[in-house]
Amino acid sequence: MTTVSPINSPDDGFHCLRITPNIKISGCVSIALTHLKKVDSIPLCLHTLPSSSATAESVEKTIAASKRNPSNNSVGRLISIVEIIKREFESEHFSGSTTDKSITNTVKAGLHQYNQIGSLESWQAENEEMRLGDELEDVIEKISERHDLIVKEFLNEERKRPRRTHTPYMKIYLSRSPISSLEGKSNIYHQQPTSTPRRGKGTSQPVDVSMDSIKPVSINHANRIYTEVAPV
Repeated sequence: MTTVSPINSPDDGFHCLRITPNIKISGCVSIALTHLKKVDSIPLCLHTLPSSSATAESVEKTIAASKRNPSNNSVGRLISIVEIIKREFESEHFSGSTTDKSITNTVKAGLHQYNQIGSLESWQAENEEMRLGDELEDVIEKISERHDLIVKEFLNEERKRPRRTHTPYMKIYLSRSPISSLEGKSNIYHQQPTSTPRRGKGTSQPVDVSMDSIKPVSINHANRIYTEVAPV
């Protein structure tokens, strides 16, 4: 079996958490908050890419499973987890419950968020390019043939729009300060932190993050986001 080299996986210098369909939300939120409150120098990266030990065969199975059942894709769960992390981080600051004085002195108490969206098919193709070397032309030819087929279907009006065969993945970087290495990149979108609480000051209540209480963002919504920022 061929091991996939995760050239697009989160780079060194980030504390990474891989989000899977079965991950325990409360545990993930707890780990993320602990890191963000204690370590400002190492940003957090939550992502839905395959693990570093994944094989090409296992990635294919992941893609197929996601297409059969969108709930198998972790992008919606990732978005939900990030929203909980941001809400809890902000509520602790504005309620004064945090003991970290460096957070209290921050002008904007929220978190900087950087979003990166891509497709597992493209991610896999890039890894294949790195692995195949001399066979690269064959890979490029297959990608070109697929693109030509989609265009042909569209021009012949066999479909109202090109067939969407991509399976989205997502990375979300969180940090208490701007991440200079991510600034200015065309495929990464920066969301500035908020300067006001999402709930009334001093009225923060613990958030129930049990599996039963959380409904991940619809993967169909995530697909729409992907289509808007990365069309075929």
